[in-house]
Amino acid sequence: MSFSGPGLGLTFGLVIGGLLVEVLPWRTVVMLFGIGPIVAALLIVRYVPAAAPSTARVPLSRRLRRLFSNGPLCVLGLVSFCAIADQFVLATWAPLFFNEVGVADLGRAGTYAALQGVAASLGMVVSGWAHDRLVKRGYGSKTAIVAGLTGLAVSMLAMAAAITQRSIPGLAVVLFLAAFFCWSIWGAVYALLARLVREDELGTAFGFSNSISFVGAVVAPTATGWARDLTGSFSAGCVLAAMLAGAGVLLTFAVRVPPRAAA
Repeated sequence: MSFSGPGLGLTFGLVIGGLLVEVLPWRTVVMLFGIGPIVAALLIVRYVPAAAPSTARVPLSRRLRRLFSNGPLCVLGLVSFCAIADQFVLATWAPLFFNEVGVADLGRAGTYAALQGVAASLGMVVSGWAHDRLVKRGYGSKTAIVAGLTGLAVSMLAMAAAITQRSIPGLAVVLFLAAFFCWSIWGAVYALLARLVREDELGTAFGFSNSISFVGAVVAPTATGWARDLTGSFSAGCVLAAMLAGAGVLLTFAVRVPPRAAA
């Protein structure tokens, strides 16, 4: 529930940004979008209580060495790398996907691309609920991650086909599904991360894991643009994204999970 906010932000950002850029310069639009984070920061200061300070004072270097030697955590970071890579392919290039299949109007393309934000929030809530139900039935968090990445791989392959066929409705449907599955893994990923590290290292571990995973945010959009320039179509980039999701499935099986502590 708490992490569904980025999905809503993605929706409003793509829709409002696409509309504003038709009547205002890019620089003005970017400056206007800078107001939101400032308001959010002020609301956090006012309403979010500060966490209790940790009683354990472990030097950062020692904490990082322990995290670097945590094999399951590093593998989980690579799983997240695969998902973040696909997530940023969609967030970066989705408006131009629609442009390629025949949507010339930038505002309309942004509105279509905003479907991924709706799907992201829905995927977070639905998958989180499903994850908790699966755990109660004796299944692990890895089951939810494998299901989400498998759905993402299939959706990205279908997206490549929709772009090749220049189907606007088909692309809209598979974009929604791809975003749903891409975002559906995070509840399970962070539940699993909390079991792989000590409680007093959770913040550092979260940052460490994200430092691995967000390399995908740099690599994947660049590789997708490069594939587009080479082939003349974004369908090749979607196939690469599907392969990354498949690699994430294999890496998920490799994560060694400690036994669950009794409630």
